[in-house]
Amino acid sequence: MDSKNNSEDGLEKYFAGEIIWKNFVKEYKGIKTNNTKELLNLLNHNIELTNVIEGIVGENSISWIHRNIPALNNLRPIDCTNNEKLLKRLKECLLRMP
Repeated sequence: MDSKNNSEDGLEKYFAGEIIWKNFVKEYKGIKTNNTKELLNLLNHNIELTNVIEGIVGENSISWIHRNIPALNNLRPIDCTNNEKLLKRLKECLLRMP
């Protein structure tokens, strides 16, 4: 990951906050696809992220998390899950998608 992708020049500086995120997550609670188990494992057992991604992306969720996403400064969603700042970037991206 280069310094541009890791710097605070992405959506994370616009993150709406955890209260907005938690309310957003409620809209997708319990969503399941054929990929739910695998996606849950790939996303470090983060059920909120899994439900939201499946709710928005659907059956293409596995391939989507492995794609470079321009709104994430060309990071892959899966690359954002182990870094708090990048996780905020991913959450804000998802908040803007529906």
